[in-house]
Amino acid sequence: MTLNSEKILEFSRRREVYNMVNRFAGCHFRELERKSTIPGSSLKYHLDYLSRHKIIAEVKEGNFLRYYPFSFPIENRRILNLLRQQSIRHILLLFTTQQSCTPDELVRFTSLSPSIISWHVKKLERQKIISMEKNGREKTFHLIIDRKSLTHLLLSYKESFFDTLVNNSIDLWDI
Repeated sequence: MTLNSEKILEFSRRREVYNMVNRFAGCHFRELERKSTIPGSSLKYHLDYLSRHKIIAEVKEGNFLRYYPFSFPIENRRILNLLRQQSIRHILLLFTTQQSCTPDELVRFTSLSPSIISWHVKKLERQKIISMEKNGREKTFHLIIDRKSLTHLLLSYKESFFDTLVNNSIDLWDI
């Protein structure tokens, strides 16, 4: 952090907002508002201020503005945006233990319907997170991104997901 950044973060409320963005990277405004004791208008002011001074990054994704520490890698932003969606998070959780899987394995693991799995898998393919290999009528999905990066993001931000499946799976991993 630069000297100017340190000076900007001297104000305790601003430091609190920055720490929250660091802790809950990729959260949108309403999530941050729910997780803090800061009034919404004050929170918005400090988020805008920190963004203007390039201490945090404000990223538009669909209808949401998501907030990240400015130094947060762009590739990780893309993955974390997807991990913020519970169904996709559960699908990707299976890929932390195996490099590839079939649609049936995804259905069994996530308890989601085949049509929902199909919809999310197409989204993950478009984002170049997984790829599909077809052998006759059999489909197999493969993780394209680095598995260690995916696991690291799940571990680093698990408390911000509020997800028992993720917490239980992470507790089973031998760290």
